[in-house]
Amino acid sequence: MEKLTIEGLKTVFNENTEDLYYFSDKMLNDGIYIKYTVLQPVGNPGPKGLKHSHIQVGNLKVTGDIVSIAEYYILYWDVLLSDIELYRMIKDTYEIYNSHSRSEFGELIRERAESGALSPTPKKLDDTNDIINDLLNDIKLIKKLRDSNAVNVTTNVSLPPNAQSIKGPSDSETALVTKAKPNVDNTVSQGGTTFMQIIKDGRLMIPLYHGTSTLFLDDILTNGLGAASPIEKYGIMETLEKLVNIGNEYIEYLPKREQGQLKYFTPTGKQSVAHFRYGGVFLSPSKITAIKYSRNEYGSELISKTVRLYHFLKKYSVPVVLDNDFLSHIINCSYQPVVIIASGIDCTLLQSEVLITGFDTNIKELQRLLDEYGMDSIIEWSQQCNFELSRPHIITPEHLNVLSAEEYNDIREKYKEQFLR
Repeated sequence: MEKLTIEGLKTVFNENTEDLYYFSDKMLNDGIYIKYTVLQPVGNPGPKGLKHSHIQVGNLKVTGDIVSIAEYYILYWDVLLSDIELYRMIKDTYEIYNSHSRSEFGELIRERAESGALSPTPKKLDDTNDIINDLLNDIKLIKKLRDSNAVNVTTNVSLPPNAQSIKGPSDSETALVTKAKPNVDNTVSQGGTTFMQIIKDGRLMIPLYHGTSTLFLDDILTNGLGAASPIEKYGIMETLEKLVNIGNEYIEYLPKREQGQLKYFTPTGKQSVAHFRYGGVFLSPSKITAIKYSRNEYGSELISKTVRLYHFLKKYSVPVVLDNDFLSHIINCSYQPVVIIASGIDCTLLQSEVLITGFDTNIKELQRLLDEYGMDSIIEWSQQCNFELSRPHIITPEHLNVLSAEEYNDIREKYKEQFLR
């Protein structure tokens, strides 16, 4: 596994587990580190042979002999990240650490994990003493590897000059969800490669893309994107919680190596997977990102996750019944991935996917990419500049179209390395 070089951070590699650790000496003194893991799916969490990746932040505070904080936060658990996606997520976390106090950092990362992670609820001190031991062992290992000088190996990742990271809110800013209020300077850049403005007359001048499946296509094109929430309508979250509870009741009967998989399926309230909240409508300026999300078997991460958990429990003879008419109907059906194109969107309908950054941050980064690198840069370099449709807003059918199968397949082929990892 290659190590990304990020200014200010050191990196060590555990050859036994193939985990990468990112840290600074100050972070380590505070008991804080970032851990990146690549793992093969167990059971049936994704397409056959598809690797997954896992980003975790450890937070251990010891005063004297008293442990006052022992938590870890899973920021990401989904298909393997590209180098640029991994770079931005780790750099963003480091920026938040540098711009906030230790306690504020813990609160912000906890909020990010709870509102935007494919993960179980952040593990807390009172959950189990094993967490303390895990954190202590990680920190001891990092220090040992650091002191052996096995740090900072440069990778060949190619980043745009002056690539901007997304910073956490300052003391004067808020992390609360608010309606997007564009305050972007629409002055056309004279030094870049394009004279296109991202926003004109309050509307986005570039299309956004939404990955789903043919299961929901007719409803979206007829009633609009965001008109219906299948997660709420069909009680998907409640069904997932029931299945998780049944799994926990019979956990001792599962093979030991499989017991940890239940954590993968555990929902965090009405929270999310892979950067976003369950039940929301998410759009990306990058076709690559939309295509990645369209690869969920049923066009919805939570629905796909619930069906996978049902199959996982049945595989190990756990007595479980799928007590959900909608899921019982679709579970043996096959659906095709599809990408919806949304054009000319009213900016007031949107907010940033990452709540602690903001709409304006995404817009400024997209404008910078356009000015410096042109429209072609959007498809690959904007994968972290994603948006959520604010409820109860709807993008009406006249603003919607469907990405052609030919273009879908062309992108899959051109960027196949990003889809195969």
